[in-house]
Amino acid sequence: MSETNSIYRYGKMSQMIHITKKEYEEMKATIETLQDQEVLEQIARSEKEILEGKTHKWKDVRDKL
Repeated sequence: MSETNSIYRYGKMSQMIHITKKEYEEMKATIETLQDQEVLEQIARSEKEILEGKTHKWKDVRDKL
């Protein structure tokens, strides 16, 4: 049995792509994550903190563990 899924698009230009089952599952998980408003808000907060320099060096964090 093949590990590849097919996705078909019909319209002016019919197209077909093949992706592995793993790639399909990863894509599905990404879409589900991007539909979660709480996750999107956390990403926005994190990006803002990065731009504001509110970060820590990995070495410093690791040493505290």
